[in-house]
This record gives sequence, structure tokens and C-alpha cells, in this order.
Amino acid sequence: MPKKTIIFCLFCVLILPAFQQNATASIGIRWTFYNAEILPDSFSGTSPNHQTGAYIGSFVSNGEFIYFGARYYSFSSKNETSATIFQPFIGLRYYPRRASASGASAYLTAEVFKSYVKLKSKEGNYSNADLEYLKKPYSLSGFSFGIGGSYNISADFAFGAEFGLRWFYSKAKASSESSFYPGNKDYLERRLYTLIYIDFAW
Repeated sequence: MPKKTIIFCLFCVLILPAFQQNATASIGIRWTFYNAEILPDSFSGTSPNHQTGAYIGSFVSNGEFIYFGARYYSFSSKNETSATIFQPFIGLRYYPRRASASGASAYLTAEVFKSYVKLKSKEGNYSNADLEYLKKPYSLSGFSFGIGGSYNISADFAFGAEFGLRWFYSKAKASSESSFYPGNKDYLERRLYTLIYIDFAW
């Protein structure tokens, strides 16, 4: 993702509270767990079934919380390649009835994300064209829908959990310079996810 786009999204999330009386911004940390590995079942690699991420967000109305953040993680695939993945995301929590300074609230949530991958060959077995093809299944885009609940311990601290379904999509197409040519395959996978988080408001 271009740096200007990231900075613009960050600016939007931070500036929105300025137009709302008594609005607050939050910074949060979250841990996501999946029912299976994140990569497509048909792909020969391996990937973690959990992620850690951070985000910032704000209430743009009494019941709508918009947030922007990223996940960053790395792993190895069968001792042949290693990958580092940066995955920005933007989402919305909608609270039909938001609790005040303390108490519990239920919400609906939706999110979109895009992965950016750096893949390396451990033993030098793959050419650059091969690596460009192999990293495609890791370059996952997608969206999710879920339900969740949060509990405000105070006006400045809350924790919560979510449960939902996440869709992942990627497209792998080999160039003529790759040994995988004419490889061309679409990956579409679904995963159940559980997410826990903590929010700090200011």
C-alpha cells in the first residue's frame, strides 16, 4: 500500500473525532485465531492460524466505531521459503445500544483487508520469477463479517471479543520466465475466526 494512502487513512480516523462533541479516539491491540491455517487448503505451504494486530479508531457517532490498523507476521514454508506479511485493514463496529462509561455492549462488525508479502528463498532454489508466483497465495485480500461484545471497565479502558466468518482471495499467475509457467490459479477460502482485543481511549 502506498505510504500516502496509509497516512491519509490514518489522518481520517484521527481527525473525525474533532467534528464530534465529546468524541474519543482509541488505540487497540487484538489477537485473532482461525479454525485452520490461513493459506488455501490446496496450497502446499504452511501458515499460522493466529495473528496479532494493532489499530486506532474513533466513534463517528454514538453507535459507529471506525478503525484502521495492520497485522504483521512472518513464517517459514517447508524449509524452502520464508515470508513476512504486512496486512492493513479497515473496519466498522456498529453498536445498536452502546453502553456508557461502564457496562457491556453488543455489536455487529465488518472489515476489509489486503496483504503485502515479501518472500525469500532459503536455499536459492527459486528464481525471482518463481518467487513472484509463489508469493501470490500469501497475498490475500478479503473481508469479514461478525458479531461481538465489549465491556467498558471505565471510560478509558475496555476489552471485548468477536466471532465471525472471513473470506480470503488470491490469484496466482506465473510469468513465462517462471518454472511454474503456465500456472494460473484462483484461491478462495473461508475461515471461522475468533478475536479478542483491548482498547485504550484518550
